[in-house]
Amino acid sequence: MTNRKIKNHNHFFGIDEYIEMNVDKIEQIHNNPDELLGLSTGFSELDRIFLGLEDSNLIVLASGSQMGKSSLALGIARNVAIEEHTPVAFFSFKMTAEQLAMRLLLSEANIDLNQLIHTRPRPKEWRKLTDAATRLEGKPLFIEDKLDFSLKGIHRKAKYLKKSLGIGLLIIDYIQLLITTDDCSVERQITRMAIFFKTLARELNIPVIVVSQMSGLIDDICCDWTSMLKTSTETCGLFQHADIMAFIHRDDVTNQMTSCHEKEIVKVIVAKNRYGNIGTACLSFLRQYAKFEQ
Repeated sequence: MTNRKIKNHNHFFGIDEYIEMNVDKIEQIHNNPDELLGLSTGFSELDRIFLGLEDSNLIVLASGSQMGKSSLALGIARNVAIEEHTPVAFFSFKMTAEQLAMRLLLSEANIDLNQLIHTRPRPKEWRKLTDAATRLEGKPLFIEDKLDFSLKGIHRKAKYLKKSLGIGLLIIDYIQLLITTDDCSVERQITRMAIFFKTLARELNIPVIVVSQMSGLIDDICCDWTSMLKTSTETCGLFQHADIMAFIHRDDVTNQMTSCHEKEIVKVIVAKNRYGNIGTACLSFLRQYAKFEQ
C-alpha cells in the first residue's frame, strides 16, 4: 500500500499520504509554536491544555448540578462564533432558544437578570444591552431547541447544518436528557450515545462538545479524577470514547458555601486528552452574569 500508484485505490490511502500530511502538520507547528491545532475556546488556560478544539474530536464537559457546565459551553459557543468567525450549532435539550438567547445577551452586557427583574433598566443598562445586542447580532451562532429527541434526528439536523451553514462546532447540552425508558441500562445508553457523537464528529469533520450531568458531587479536589470518571455510571462510556474529558469543579457549590464574591475560581480538570496534556485550568466565574472569564 505504500506504492504511490495505488495511493488512492478503491478509497484506500497508502501510508505515504498520511506521512506527507503529518510532516506538513509538524512543520506548521514548528514554525508557529503558539498556533493551536484547532479552534480556540476563547479561554487561554483551556487552550493551553486542549491545544484547541480539533476537527473530528469529541470533547466532554462533565460535572454535578449547578457547576456552570451549560454556561461554559455557551461561553465557548459565543467565543468561537464571534472571535473565530466560525458557525456554531448549539443543540439545547435543557433550555429553550429564547432562554439561552436571554442568558447570552445579559452575560454579554454584564447585567444581573435577578436585579433586572426587580428594577427597571436604567439608561446606563439600556446602553449596555443595546451594545451587547449589536455585538451579537448577525453572528453565526445557531440554537436548536425543537429537536427530534433521537439520535437519528440529531444526525439529520447536524448534517443539514453542516451542508447549509458550514458549522465548525456542534454542542450538545446535555446528554442525559437523551436517555429513554427502553430496556437498555443508562450506562449502555450513554455508551451508545458516546459512540454516536464520536462517529458524528468524524463524519462531519468538526469538533463536537457534549455536556454531561453527574449525579454525585465530588468534594475532594485531590481525588483520582481519572479513576472516578472511568467508573462513574454517567461518564464511563463517555470517558472511553471521548478524545478530551474535563470535569468542572466549584468549591463553593460542593461545600455548600454561600459566597458574596463577584468572582469565583472554577477548576476545569482535564482528566483525559488523547492528543495533548492533562491538567487543571483555572477560570473565573461571575455568578450574577452566569459567565466565565479568563
